[in-house]
Amino acid sequence: MRTKSSWLGSRALGIMGVGGLVAMSAYLAFREAQPPASRQALAQTMNDPRMVQGANPLPGNESVGRGRPAGFPPVRAAAGGPASGPTVSVKEFGAKGDGRSDDYEALKTAAAFICSHPGQTLLFPAGVYRIAPFRITGGPNANKITNISYDGCRDVTISGVGAKIDVFGGFKRAADYAGGGGRFHYSYSNSVIPFDIRNSSNFTLTGFEVNGNADKATRDKEVMESANDGISTDNCSNYTISNVNVHHFLTDGIYIGAGSKHTADRNVTIMRVTSTNNARDGMSLIQVRDIQVLNSNFNENGRTEGEYGGHSPSSGIDVEPNQIPPNVDVETGGVEFRDCQFADNTGLQFVSILTNAVEQIDLRHCTFRAQKPDDYHIAFQIFPANGSVQDCTFDLSFPHLVYLHGLVRSSYPQFRQLVFAHNVFNLGSNEGIISDPPEPLNILFQGNSVNVVGPPGDRTYVKLRGMALVAGNTFFVDGRGYSGGATQPVVLYDGTRRIEGNVYRTNLSGPGRAFKINYPAAAQVANERYSSNFSR
Repeated sequence: MRTKSSWLGSRALGIMGVGGLVAMSAYLAFREAQPPASRQALAQTMNDPRMVQGANPLPGNESVGRGRPAGFPPVRAAAGGPASGPTVSVKEFGAKGDGRSDDYEALKTAAAFICSHPGQTLLFPAGVYRIAPFRITGGPNANKITNISYDGCRDVTISGVGAKIDVFGGFKRAADYAGGGGRFHYSYSNSVIPFDIRNSSNFTLTGFEVNGNADKATRDKEVMESANDGISTDNCSNYTISNVNVHHFLTDGIYIGAGSKHTADRNVTIMRVTSTNNARDGMSLIQVRDIQVLNSNFNENGRTEGEYGGHSPSSGIDVEPNQIPPNVDVETGGVEFRDCQFADNTGLQFVSILTNAVEQIDLRHCTFRAQKPDDYHIAFQIFPANGSVQDCTFDLSFPHLVYLHGLVRSSYPQFRQLVFAHNVFNLGSNEGIISDPPEPLNILFQGNSVNVVGPPGDRTYVKLRGMALVAGNTFFVDGRGYSGGATQPVVLYDGTRRIEGNVYRTNLSGPGRAFKINYPAAAQVANERYSSNFSR
């Protein structure tokens, strides 16, 4: 179960400290007070009771990453190459793949076989493999149904090109028992995880469509999420998940690095994966070190397209470690996303806020889109110890926004550097991008294009406060419908140290009317350029 009650506990205290817990508790309380359409926030990180308990710098700026070279390393060879031994079909274990028969027992047997035969390939011929039962873990109707466990696999390939795994989802998750002093309710009823991969290495999972049928499920309104993922890994290394379409699961599409043995997953490649319409996240990264995610899409999560609804945070990607050293062997980090899309998830499109639990995140050539009215208003927020966001595009309608820093001040001592470079921000309001930390931070904002086409007469501000450097950017601010006085401040730089070489443009017209840039007296300002109707 991934719940606020479990998050606001001893594990969170160890990671965030008392100050961080107080701050986030207040933030959660604020979020819960918002209208339902606005509540899909970064509500819980570090929140799965299954747990036992760097930047790419600009020229002239040195990397401060711990144990990692500066810049983006080349795309490495995918982990977990193809198995070299014989191939065995799941049909040899009795699976039918006809879309009608129940293949649950056959798939369990096949999974056990492949994990005891290193070097082989388990083949799912094209077809639809139904998993008819669901798990009932307690109460008078408890059954013995378990997840399909791949435990201890070595040097194997699990291949399903043209194969669809169809997991039964047509049941109700009733409020069977309570926790957290009665504040939270949970269900004994949960779906089967079709790929529950544990204690495995050098494997490849490729070619499947995996459908959790969350659109057919229902629940009592107050029921929290539990472990109902499409693909889950724990204590695994050197593996690749590729060419997989996972959708409509009752929790996450993909859950990487559960960390139940205080060991992070290592050397992971995710490529050409689509994870959509899952109730919680497209993919959660828990305890994982060195993961590349390439050419993948994480869209529409939190939207199960049925009565079931979603679970917070309903994000495309959530990087949410439960543990930090010495409680786990290595800190989560070395997280790289390239050429990926995150679109119209009801929560944040990408979120990582635990600075002292995440060492490095690098994003490149990615697209982030929040256009639907029920998308959470914060579309993007990462705040690792080191990070970079480069050559990405943000398409955000009003009132969605990008936060350039973290909200938990107690995490600031662990923060080193965050770079935003050569990105395109297409924003629906001046407040579509915000840097407004309570103290200056080493955030570099360089070479970006910021285009604001907001509601007519927008009187809000582009806030780039408390940053180390804002340089070489181009700003366009829409002036249509503006009816204010002679000058209107639109860009605020309070607390930012260096501001240089930026260009400001607008379509505001009319004699004696101008948008204004507010520069702090203590800032180093040089070579700023303005179009007509912009003033300093």
